[in-house]
Amino acid sequence: MTDTQTFSSSKSARLMTLRRKAAAAEMANPRKSGLAASPPAIVIEGTTLPAGQTSGYLLNTAAGQAVLRSYGGSPYLAGSLIGRVKSAVIGTSGGNIGAGDGSQASFSRRYFLADAAKVTLRLKRSALPYRFLVDNRYVDLAGTVTTAASPTSTDEYVSLDFSSAGGRALREIGVEAQGDNSAWGVYVGATETVREPAAADDLVSCLLGDSYVHGTGTTALGDGFGAVMADWLGIRAHSNSGSGGTGWVSNAGGGVYTFDQRIENGDLELAGMPGLIVLMGSYNDRNQLAETITSHALAGLVAARTRYPDALIAVLGVFPASSGPSAAIIAAENAVAAAVTQFGDAWTRFIPISTRASGNLITGTGRSGTASGTGNSDLYTGIDQVHPTPAGHAFIGRFVAQAILSAFSAD
Repeated sequence: MTDTQTFSSSKSARLMTLRRKAAAAEMANPRKSGLAASPPAIVIEGTTLPAGQTSGYLLNTAAGQAVLRSYGGSPYLAGSLIGRVKSAVIGTSGGNIGAGDGSQASFSRRYFLADAAKVTLRLKRSALPYRFLVDNRYVDLAGTVTTAASPTSTDEYVSLDFSSAGGRALREIGVEAQGDNSAWGVYVGATETVREPAAADDLVSCLLGDSYVHGTGTTALGDGFGAVMADWLGIRAHSNSGSGGTGWVSNAGGGVYTFDQRIENGDLELAGMPGLIVLMGSYNDRNQLAETITSHALAGLVAARTRYPDALIAVLGVFPASSGPSAAIIAAENAVAAAVTQFGDAWTRFIPISTRASGNLITGTGRSGTASGTGNSDLYTGIDQVHPTPAGHAFIGRFVAQAILSAFSAD
């Protein structure tokens, strides 16, 4: 397949937007700016809304939907799943959201502006921590869990109390959720207000892949390499469509979708119509036939371009884990690269990972806790010898953000 139209005004506009946003993010983003300088006290209130917090904004109301901006995928706005954010449909059943229909969540963020001294969040119970941002800086990185872990019909409340951190002021608040987390309401005092943050992003992105994309190996899915990549690119309207054990050919069992099937099913648009699509090769395909990988990857690229004619598309190679990279990893990466070459699309770029002429991204056969001294895998691959460590996700995410900009630098 060949794209004979090498110039596209809509794609050029998206590239200009991407460059502008990335330049701003290079100056300040949640990964670079450090923790909030005057953090609020985090008060775990339990199941009772604290006294005085009488002005509420909930996602099942028009007012709540107007002021609470959701990013990370497609949010549920009603029912028992309210506030959870779907970023992938991994198969015909299962998924971590609780819908039982394959709906899967990685990380999401919900933003709003609050002119208040105390902000109370209404949260669904979860064993996974929530993290909070104030003016685009994390309050802390460990996060906060509810007093009870099991998702039930009983919600809990957590307050951000600024009484000893500057008092009442207008601040942008972000709530980061993961998995089955749901922050679906906010309350302030009777004389205080909540309103919508700055206008929604004019660039939507999606990263589609395997457990690396889901964020496996991190202590918080918001630290997965896709979330890191999006922050360094300055994109809020980003989703991670990640499904463990899958690839262009591989899947984790019956009823689980491969990458190209998820593209056909619409995963790339769960956060909105994408202007930037990032696809990847998979470690899980390392023992598959090269021609089969190429065939499926090409089918996925054709489907993505057909559905999203104005999107920029970047395709990553294969992360090698602690394999060296091995011959099998290199063959799988070359098979994905062959699909991009056959696709012949002027606005699709391949980004090598394990066949980089300037030096491979992850090298060596060591892992965290068992160093081999042969490469950076000692630090960046976890004890399971497959998934990145938190430091590995951070390293990969920043690299991918910079590599995407470099890949389109000639345009």
